[in-house]
Amino acid sequence: MKCKYHTRIKHKFLGDYLSIWLKGVSGKVSLDYVDLFASDGVCELDAELETPLIWDGSALLAVKMSKEYKNSWTCYLNELDPTTCNELQNNLKK
Repeated sequence: MKCKYHTRIKHKFLGDYLSIWLKGVSGKVSLDYVDLFASDGVCELDAELETPLIWDGSALLAVKMSKEYKNSWTCYLNELDPTTCNELQNNLKK
């Protein structure tokens, strides 16, 4: 999915926050992660402002981080478009 630069910053903050949270709670609680606009899980910058030009979106970021968590972490990913939903499923398999 083509994204603006501010989306890159948002995903950086989300990744940093989840990383800090993971260390802070040390698996003491379960987590339910809800992404209502999961898209295909991969973002591509719409202008050549920085590298990397392609990165994991919020859905893939959350799923990858969930593998490091020592307790229950459930990811609920919503995507209305069937084609995009299939792309998300394929990206999650990778």
